Amino acid sequence: MEDRKEKRIIYMDNAGTTKPTERAICSVDRIVREYWYNPSTTSFMGEQTRKILEDSRKKIIRLIGGDEENDNLYFVASGSMANELAINYIEYVDSDAEPYMGHSLLVDPLSHHSIMEMCGNKLSMQWLKCDGDGFIDIEDLDERCSDFVGGYIPVVAITGGNNEIGTVQDIRGISDVVHRHNGVLFVDAIQLYPDRSINVRDMNIDMMSISGHKIGCPSGIAALYVRNGITLSPIVHGTQEKGIVGGTENVAFAYAFAECCEELEKHRDDVKATAGMRNMLWHDISNNFSNAILVGSDGKDIEYGFSNRLSNNLSVMFKGTDAKDLIMYLENHDIYVSGGSACNSRTYEPSTVLKGIGIEEPDVFSVVRFTVNKDILITDLLDVIDAIRDFYVVKKIEKINISNNIGG
Repeated sequence: MEDRKEKRIIYMDNAGTTKPTERAICSVDRIVREYWYNPSTTSFMGEQTRKILEDSRKKIIRLIGGDEENDNLYFVASGSMANELAINYIEYVDSDAEPYMGHSLLVDPLSHHSIMEMCGNKLSMQWLKCDGDGFIDIEDLDERCSDFVGGYIPVVAITGGNNEIGTVQDIRGISDVVHRHNGVLFVDAIQLYPDRSINVRDMNIDMMSISGHKIGCPSGIAALYVRNGITLSPIVHGTQEKGIVGGTENVAFAYAFAECCEELEKHRDDVKATAGMRNMLWHDISNNFSNAILVGSDGKDIEYGFSNRLSNNLSVMFKGTDAKDLIMYLENHDIYVSGGSACNSRTYEPSTVLKGIGIEEPDVFSVVRFTVNKDILITDLLDVIDAIRDFYVVKKIEKINISNNIGG
């Protein structure tokens, strides 16, 4: 590959995690230095620290369109913990219809591993149907929700934006169905929220998980939004977070998380630049490699380039190629991508998402995920194409050498 003037890391795994922003780092540093006090104490500085925590909570609720006086937002350590809290710890749901008698889960079959694994052995749950692009079958959802009667309600868990194939669900359409049957809608928005604004009241979302490290905050902070009227039981016993998540709160990270949310909302137009780079990358890959197949939705629209798809996501099957070999080759050239979800890329198990949309072995092991950001340069795209081209040259030479050795 031709040497560029400047060597730099090309990071295209932003669905896995994002680089902490300067604002986030400075926010953490300030709070750790000035407000390191326990927010549960009644001292003056403890109360000041508590105020920072509660102001951060209200800011996030406000930014996602919730009612900051009546709705709840629980700070937790990770998106997986937020998902666990939403799915496993519902205790009571206020209803304008019949009194709450219990619930059962209807779950997106392409959910994150934190949801798939906790739901896998539950008797009181059903997997929903999806199509080959990962979109939930609305008619199937409606039919399943209609089975709930007598105060027994459906709790529907949907992944708003899929981290592997980028599919963005029709949240409004799903919400209409769920609430027509007096159900509860939980949206895992950990990938969706970085991509576009969400108004939980306008979209009628009852619970929603978001995570700091997907929007430029250090890992270790996430949140679960819960609308007023839904009562949870404790995931960790204690007095903090209204008795739902025990343990001294991470005030510095909560503050940085809120700052990152605010910064995100101020720069929503960046999504257009991100989508533009993603589209250029796919144009270059599809024109240079005949074995490249787009995985997921390929519908077009003006704003995002791919309708109903996360703006940063490009999932490509390089047919006949072991993705693990290509990913390793790219990393050796300072290009970071992944093979599906970062949560399972260290194992060589087939992706449940890719299998769920009908991709079979060995093709399921040929998919590479590129997730770009606004900082990607056109020269970076050229480097990626050059590196993939060189990878195939190396593989061709290796194949010839093996053939010659066998023949010799």
